[in-house]
Amino acid sequence: MKKRQLGGWWVRMWMVALVAAAVGGPASASELELRLSAERSELRLGERIEVRVALANLSGRELEVEVPDVANGSVRVFVAPDRGAFREYRGPHWGLEEGSRAVPLPPGEESSTTAVLLWNHRVPTEHLTALYADRTRQERIDEEVAIVAPGRYWLKALYTVDGERVESQPVALDVLAPEPVDAPIWERMRRDGELAYLLHTGRLHWPAGSAEADAFAADVRRLTAENPGSRYAVDIERLLASFEQAAC
Repeated sequence: MKKRQLGGWWVRMWMVALVAAAVGGPASASELELRLSAERSELRLGERIEVRVALANLSGRELEVEVPDVANGSVRVFVAPDRGAFREYRGPHWGLEEGSRAVPLPPGEESSTTAVLLWNHRVPTEHLTALYADRTRQERIDEEVAIVAPGRYWLKALYTVDGERVESQPVALDVLAPEPVDAPIWERMRRDGELAYLLHTGRLHWPAGSAEADAFAADVRRLTAENPGSRYAVDIERLLASFEQAAC
């Protein structure tokens, strides 16, 4: 009788262990897959690049994962020209949000986030030594716009769990030159990150009603008046009006 009870105890413990293993726990990189997709595979310079990043559970158990998000820095995005090296892109406020939360991820399911690429948070290199400036430019995009020339590009995303990297497969993106009617506004956007920032976020870096914001708006409105047929002109006028109205 005693042996039978002992055997039953081991069976129960074994079943409890199996259930615990299936219920959940911290994830390892080998149990996860990062999937990146772009809303459009072809676009023109100056257009917003909208992407989706999904973290998938490939294991047979429920995992605890950090919510993938560009805001808290758990997801990073890289861009490379065709046959070129990947460099990190940083959008507005990416990686600046403090804290993250763990969520349960059942087997076979995904946790996803969306992001937009256009304005790039460029790291100033003018004050650095040549060595550090070159290293920064190799690691980070050195323009205030994510992509500044037509061609084929590749995007990839990176997620880190316990120091291990989980990378997505690269996704191809074909970027065309702007239409002739859009070219003047695109050239201003390429040279003036503030215009790219407006089209990306609907805001300016200056407070609405400030001298800087008013001067910028007046200058840009002259540009849109000179190029009324550009699709960017309509968006710029709408975004400026919304930004200014929000401060009233």
